[in-house]
Order: sequence, then C-alpha cells, then structure tokens
Amino acid sequence: EEQAAELAGLSPADRAAAVAGMSPEDAGDALDMMTPQERAETLAAMEPTDRAKALSEMSPDESAELLAAMRPKDRAAALAGVSPEDRAEVLSAMRPKDRARVLGEMSPDDRADTLAAMSPRDRADALGAMSPEDSAAASDAMTPAERAATLAAMKPKDRAKVIGAMPADKRAAALDATSPADRAATLAAEEQAAELAGLSPADRAA
Repeated sequence: EEQAAELAGLSPADRAAAVAGMSPEDAGDALDMMTPQERAETLAAMEPTDRAKALSEMSPDESAELLAAMRPKDRAAALAGVSPEDRAEVLSAMRPKDRARVLGEMSPDDRADTLAAMSPRDRADALGAMSPEDSAAASDAMTPAERAATLAAMKPKDRAKVIGAMPADKRAAALDATSPADRAATLAAEEQAAELAGLSPADRAA
C-alpha cells in the first residue's frame, strides 16, 4: 500500500521510470497496484523497449484491458513495439468490435503483419465488425491463402459485406476461392441484403 501511494503521487513519466528500473516481477506487482488509468498513463510514458517488455510480462487479457484504457495514439505506439504474434495474441482477448478498432489504428504494415499472425476465426470476427470499406481494405492486405481461410470462417452476411465492397475483379477472385457451398450462401446473403435495402424501415422491421 505504501508503494502504491508513492507511485500514485508521481507523474506518469516518473512512474514509468520507476517501473522500468524494477525487476519484471516487481514491475508487474507495481502495475497491478495502480488504477487502470494510472497503468495506461504509465505505459504510455515508457520508452518503447520498456513498454514492450512490460506488455510481454502480462497475460493477453491483462494487456487487452490495459490497452482499452489508453488513447488511440498511445495504444498504436504500444502495440508497434511488440511482435506481430504478441499483438495477435492480445487482440484475440478483445471483443471483435474492439479488435477491429485497434487494427484500424495501426499502420498498414503493422496491420498486415498482425492479421497474418491471427487465426482465421479471429480475422473473420475482426473483419465482420469493420465497415465494408475497411474490411475490404484489410482483406486486400492478406495473402490469397489468408484471405480464403478468413472468408471461409466468416458468417455468410459478413462474407457478403466484405466481398461486396471489393473492386469487381477482386470480388470475382474472392468468390472463386470460396467453396461452392460458401459461394452460394454468400450470393444468397447479398441478394437478401439488396432486397432489404429496397424496403422501408417499417417493412424491414416486419
């Protein structure tokens, strides 16, 4: 409690310096004693190497909770300092909507590397939570094999949303890469979405 009170009285920069000088175990204990806001401010004030080290000592759930409390700019900087595999592991602990938002905050290169390290299911959930344009851009950054595995893991309506936002040539290639059953389900979902789009809000609700 005494250490927690001492750390709470420091500026974020001074807290960051104090935690960086501790052993990994002591640093973890010190961060655990802070409020979520103090933890986020402390991590944001750390040097990139110290920040990456601190994140590597946390569980994916702890890292996800901490990152959620950070500002977008600080969150992107924190994740840029860790490996794509570690980023993917942290993102897997987030809700699909949060996962999509964090991916959108990354640089194009970091986003592509992170998507490549994620499981098809996690990629599918993230793309499903994005806007059609963002999901199409994210899928465009994948290799053909990654894109095919991701589309296969998606729900038909999400797959239709992603493929429908692609340019015509890429849309055709994406459909060709899906199984006959997935292709049929995707086209059916596109048709249903088009029909619903032509109805009034009251008719859609009915």
